[in-house]
Amino acid sequence: MTRFVRKETPVQRMTRNFLDDESATTAIEYALLGVFIAIAIISGVSSLGAQLNQAYVNIANGI
Repeated sequence: MTRFVRKETPVQRMTRNFLDDESATTAIEYALLGVFIAIAIISGVSSLGAQLNQAYVNIANGI
């Protein structure tokens, strides 16, 4: 029995390589992780900033 081997065209090879590539997925995951960390830092700093501002106001009023 003879088997026919189908040769892959360059377009098919590029499409297969594109679909098999997972590096973009990893980059997107790291980007989302960075965004969530930035949001946590920004919310923490703004909360701390408001409290620090109130402390300075209390000190200024006491003087």
